[in-house]
Amino acid sequence: MKKLISLIIVTAMMAFSNVTVFAAENKDLNIQIEEFQEFVTECESYYIYYDYMQPPIGPFWSELSMERMTEAVDVARKTAINSEEELAKAKTDFNHIVSTMTLEKEELEFMVSLFEKEKNDNNYYDEETWNGFQSVLAYGKQALQSEDEELMYHSYIKMRNTFNNICKYNTEYADFNGDGVLNITDITLAQKYLVNSVEFNYSQCTIAQFNYCDFLRIDDLTNLQKYIVGNGEKMKTKHLDNVLSLQDLDISTRKFIPEMENSNYIYYVERNNYFDNLYL
Repeated sequence: MKKLISLIIVTAMMAFSNVTVFAAENKDLNIQIEEFQEFVTECESYYIYYDYMQPPIGPFWSELSMERMTEAVDVARKTAINSEEELAKAKTDFNHIVSTMTLEKEELEFMVSLFEKEKNDNNYYDEETWNGFQSVLAYGKQALQSEDEELMYHSYIKMRNTFNNICKYNTEYADFNGDGVLNITDITLAQKYLVNSVEFNYSQCTIAQFNYCDFLRIDDLTNLQKYIVGNGEKMKTKHLDNVLSLQDLDISTRKFIPEMENSNYIYYVERNNYFDNLYL
């Protein structure tokens, strides 16, 4: 009798153990499903509603991509997932849509116009840098003519990185003539800029952003003069440190972080002006 009772207890414990393991496995799967659905919701917010519910920071996704994403979100939410295999398939199908998001043609047109505005007066940029800049511009124009979504997307990324890099061409504080030294020549050039007798290139504009979003002013020239003669402190060119590259971004996710979009002050201002004029 004791043996029978022991056998029943052992059997019950084994059964309970199996139920516990099964419940744990289900719990893990449920957590994975919940995380996947959270990702779907995040994508819905970012790709479908982002451009319409917030100021247009950019870039705009193409209408076809938005339609694909809308359908993918709907399918992901309605699909019953009861196993890890079904979850894996749902993830694969949804991620394929995310990885093929493309931009509106106007975004690349803006980048091309941005590149075309840049000048290399007095050979400010070295030959290698300037030739590389022009090569990327030609690549962007070719992508526009092809109207190939994938080519346009990748050329946009390449142009964004190249633009950010040229903004960082000169990292010397207030060295507006690019000779590597801060002196009275830079003050003279800055004075000419303030009275609109010369234009600054993107690198010069980047190092002319002092303190917090304040562009070059008369007061700044006074401080620069004091600094040159040793009677003033070096001002911080805030935005130079914030010109980030998209090269570390996994472009297969097709996701642009708003902070990264806003990091380059020159890009941000130029883009707003371009689209404001475009939709007038």
